[in-house]
Amino acid sequence: MENLDRLSATGLPVFDLNWENLNSGDWSQTPIGARESWPPTLTCLVNTCVLPMPHCAAIFWGNDLTVIHNIAWGKARGNLDGQATRACDSYAHEALGTLRTVLRGRTVKVAARFFLDQYAVEHDTQLLLSTIIDSQGARQGVLAQILENPNVDRYMPIEGLDKMARDHPGRQLKEQAPEEHGHYSSGRQADLQQTSLFQRFAELLPTGLAILDKDAEAIFVNDGFFKLTTNKGQNEFRAWPESIHPDDYDHVMTAYRKAFESRETLQIEFRCDVAEPTEVAGEQWRLFLLKPLSDDPLAGFISAIIDITDIKQAQLTQEKAAREAQERKEQQERFIDMVSHEIRNPLSAVMHLAEEVKEVTREIASTRGNIKDQVADILDAADTILLCVSHQNTLVDDILSFSKLDSMMLSLVPRETRPKWEFSQSLRVFHSEFKAKNIKFHYAMDISYDEQNVDYVVADLNRMKQGKICADALSAMSDIL
Repeated sequence: MENLDRLSATGLPVFDLNWENLNSGDWSQTPIGARESWPPTLTCLVNTCVLPMPHCAAIFWGNDLTVIHNIAWGKARGNLDGQATRACDSYAHEALGTLRTVLRGRTVKVAARFFLDQYAVEHDTQLLLSTIIDSQGARQGVLAQILENPNVDRYMPIEGLDKMARDHPGRQLKEQAPEEHGHYSSGRQADLQQTSLFQRFAELLPTGLAILDKDAEAIFVNDGFFKLTTNKGQNEFRAWPESIHPDDYDHVMTAYRKAFESRETLQIEFRCDVAEPTEVAGEQWRLFLLKPLSDDPLAGFISAIIDITDIKQAQLTQEKAAREAQERKEQQERFIDMVSHEIRNPLSAVMHLAEEVKEVTREIASTRGNIKDQVADILDAADTILLCVSHQNTLVDDILSFSKLDSMMLSLVPRETRPKWEFSQSLRVFHSEFKAKNIKFHYAMDISYDEQNVDYVVADLNRMKQGKICADALSAMSDIL
């Protein structure tokens, strides 16, 4: 900065020096284009808030956060970046996280060292970052200006802890306690001891804990709260929303504001916006809790933040496995449906051919009377084929019907049937197999049907005619024989 001060001391205007520095590069090759094509908002801010300033000032413009700065800013950065560089290429994660926060509409003060690496140590200052809004009301960038304040503490204070320290002097080191012992009553000492015990207990918790007043300002925040926030730019409670993933931000903040305004309990999950690489693979998840301390409108809140990454990853893995299993089941069902449709054609052909065999056999029997036994066997075999085809068609229809039922496109209605007759017909399917295996077979209905004079029943005939039991019995009988 000394060269800049010396040049301005000779009478050269700071505006002219910064103007010359700004024009030293070819802006037409940058993401924001030539200076003549800049939006009016950007041109006005550069001419009024950057070029006339002898101290550090810069603008981060557009989605890429392209940097436009004056000479003082460049020197404080060590002249490493140059004009029109992208912030994500040259600034640390803490600085980028703060810029994203400001782009959401917040005005933030941060320690200058997070942006200006080469700034002199004795300049213990802060940067004021504010949102740039164009004439259409859209957020276009960030304006950064230095705040010269020699009395600023050399750390970023935690407002809640500082306030608690001011309100409770007994939280200072034990060595100071004997000196002030005479200034406190016994009741005051008991309160201080309870406060100290609470602080120690809170620091041992694996979760983040914060005590807030009625305005949601932090009175106490433990270290665990800041450890569980992924944006490390600011150690203050109000910075916790910066850890929320952009896709979850609006949803979480809407619920947070609603819970605060209505003094309701809030429990909400969100993904973390990880500003820097971590050892944890995949997404990080947090559970945020907010609860009023009492029904009194002047009472504060207690807030907690919990790491639920492992639980959430296990849940997501289980949901993924369930989805994959469901997809495989649906694929199998589609395959069976497709095969069932294809089977119908050959079954239909077999049925028509069996009917044709019966007709031809009857025609031959009418002209030749010496082959009645052979004709009867052929007709019986043809009837058996027709029964088998009918049974296969029933199975195919069942598969397709249950597919429709699964899609809520079918309703099953029982109908009247004669089980004695229907069973006898369906069992004819196995006559040829009985003959081949030399098994004697006899079919008879239970006497209870005759005793009760039951001839018709209401039942699902297709289920009743399934021959799996007989087929299994024949298979077992064959093994025994």
